Parts: sequence; structure tokens; C-alpha cells
Amino acid sequence: MNPRLICDRHNVVDYMHQHGWEISIVILLTFSKHFLEVRRSLNLSANQKRLTVQPQFLLEWTKSLANCGRQRLCLANIQTPSTNLLTNHASGRLLAPLSLVIRPDYWWQLLPVVGGQDFGVKTVQYMNDNLYVPANTSSEDEDLILSIIPQDAGWELISFQARRLNQGQSWSFACGQNELVIVNLSGTYTIEANCGRWTNFGDRENVFQGAGSALYLPRRSEFTIMAETGGEYAIAWVPTDQDNSPWLITSNQVPVSVRGGDNVSRQINDLLPPGSPVHRLVLVEVYTPSGNWSSYPPHKHDVHIEGKDGTLIEADLEEVYFYKIDKSEGYAYQRVYTDHNSPLHQAGKPIDALIRAEDNSAVLVPEGYHPVVSAPGYTTYYLNVLAGSAQSLANQDDPNFSWVKDTYQQVDPRLPLYSIQS
Repeated sequence: MNPRLICDRHNVVDYMHQHGWEISIVILLTFSKHFLEVRRSLNLSANQKRLTVQPQFLLEWTKSLANCGRQRLCLANIQTPSTNLLTNHASGRLLAPLSLVIRPDYWWQLLPVVGGQDFGVKTVQYMNDNLYVPANTSSEDEDLILSIIPQDAGWELISFQARRLNQGQSWSFACGQNELVIVNLSGTYTIEANCGRWTNFGDRENVFQGAGSALYLPRRSEFTIMAETGGEYAIAWVPTDQDNSPWLITSNQVPVSVRGGDNVSRQINDLLPPGSPVHRLVLVEVYTPSGNWSSYPPHKHDVHIEGKDGTLIEADLEEVYFYKIDKSEGYAYQRVYTDHNSPLHQAGKPIDALIRAEDNSAVLVPEGYHPVVSAPGYTTYYLNVLAGSAQSLANQDDPNFSWVKDTYQQVDPRLPLYSIQS
């Protein structure tokens, strides 16, 4: 998200209306889902690209920004009758409405300071302890392996659970206004929903024995999953305003590839790839052999950037890494870090965390680069769940390390990890 906020957008919109804001157009130099949410609330058309405000509120805003040194971040350009706005604002001589051209990755900073209002907007300072999600140890829900909700993650979209069922047990859930996907980690299941019924879902003993199966369910689905054989499964859901059809992806339909080279070789299973008939969700399984790196060169996807021809260069995506290690005592390390290109870094909340990921744990990637290395002697599996500004994996490498891709000599012969079904 751009950046990580916890706020009530309806309070923001009400305030804008009550105080004479005329929201007509904002020029989108990059896309911000936060702004898009406000635009949808105000029923603004997609081609409106300018924000017009009453001068007194712009005056208060620029004063507040000057006091905290934030105008450098927020004001990419101002078109105004007074060319000396920033030097003359203390005089209060702003007599006419102004047209503001704001970089939308920074528009959010206006909210907590304009007019001295507090909308409860917070940026999260991410560190090791809130980027790492350990396995559940509570006895309240013994079938729950791990749970992630947006309120705890400090983001907007992704909820995630990993769960287990013994043979004959079942679990029920209602999607509400969310699209949802179920992935078998092990075991076989029957899924009964108000939109269909699926039997023999899943056909692997564990994640290291074969590709997963995935079942996509649209919003308003209600379902019960029953274990034909005992096992574990993952579910992920995100808000949507779209209606799609249920979609089953069996293990023999999952595209499998080996990417990278040398000790950056890894196996990729595209469970729910870009282009799937869904709204936001993207799911990928990744296998990293002993001593190898993956998600490398480091890459990021925290700003929505399109080229002049409309080509998507980078998407703004939240991401979950859910880990399995082939031996329970094993581990991997993941670094999550930002540079000046990430919104949180620009907002004074940089990330630089090194996290030891263990079996049945997860790492959150709200922004920044996020490479992984598997400890010698252990094979690392992770399930990636992504969602954001596009149903895409568009990303950009850390330019300091992108050169490594040109040095690969061969693919690691240990991959693929298992025979690929056709």
C-alpha cells in the first residue's frame, strides 16, 4: 500500500464535504489505491485528474507541512495565481481557488494536517517483530496453524490462514465481500459451497511431493471444507467489488518452471498467476534448495507505475510469505528493506529487517525488497499471496544487484524438486 495507513476514509470524505472541498481531479503521476478509494466514495470518474481546494485550507496545509518539513514530499508542483505561494503563505493572501498537482503517492499526508484535523491516520514502523508471524500456539483454535489479518499487518487487503483438519473433520466460512482461494498443503478434501461442490480436492502428501491445487471462490460464497484424509490447507481472501465464477486449478494444471541459475535457481509453481479470471489475488509456490537464494535479485512492488504506452512497470502489492521447511528444525532467512523509491522510506519509516523464518511461520512484505536464502541442509517452500493495484507480478529489481542475472552459468540440477505432471 502507499503507504501503510489505518484510517476511516468516510471520516475523511465527510470532512472534505463539510469544509467546502471541491474534489474534481487529481493528476495521477503514479496510482495510489488510497486515492482510488476516496475517488470511488465521491463517485468521481476515472478521467478526472485535478484536486481543487479552498485557499484557506491549502494555506493551513502548507503551513503545517512547512512546520514539519513535509512540503518537499507532498508538493510536486503547484499551479496557482501566486508564483510565490510557499514564500507568501504566511501573509494569508490566497484569494482564489487553486489547482493542485499532487504526486498521489504522497496525497495521504494532507489528511492528518489540513485544518489541524486528526483522522486517525497512522503510518506503521515495520521491524522484525511485526513483519514476522510465528505459528499459532494458542489452544483456543487447535486447528489454526497461523493467521494474518489486515489490522495486525498494517495493510488494507490480504487476510490469510493456514489450518489443519483430521479425517472426517470440517470447517465452515463465509466470504462476505471478499474473493477467496483455498490451497491444499497436504491431504484431500471435499468442499461444499453455495456456488458448487468439489470432491477429491488435493492430491499431495506434503508440499515437497507435488504441486498444490487451488479453488477460487467469488464474493458472497459460503462453504464447508471436509477432510477426506487428514491434512493442512491455506486460505487467503481480499475485498472485491467484482463478481467472478468459481475456478478450480488442479495440480496437473499448474504451470511449473525453474528460474534463475547457479545458487539462485528455484522452482516456481504458478497456482493463481496474472491473467487468471479473478480480481486481485495472485498465488505462487516457490522451492529454494539447500543453500540457494530466491526472490533474487531483490525486487520490490510498492508503487504502481505505468509506462507512457500503458505498460505496467511496477504494481503496488502486499505480499505474504508462508513457509514450510522440509525438516522441522530447519529455517530460512529473509531480508525486507526499502530505499528512496519506496513510499514508507520517503515518509520517514524505512524498513531494514532480517528475519529467521521457520516451519509454519510467515513473513509480511508491505513494501520494499525481500530476498530469501535457504539454510544449508534444508529445502525451503513458501506460498506467496499477493494483492494490490493490479492482478500482476510487475516488479523492479534493486539496481545494485540486478547485474547478477547476467552471470548465471547453469541451472541447479536438483530442480525441479519432483517430476512434473502433464
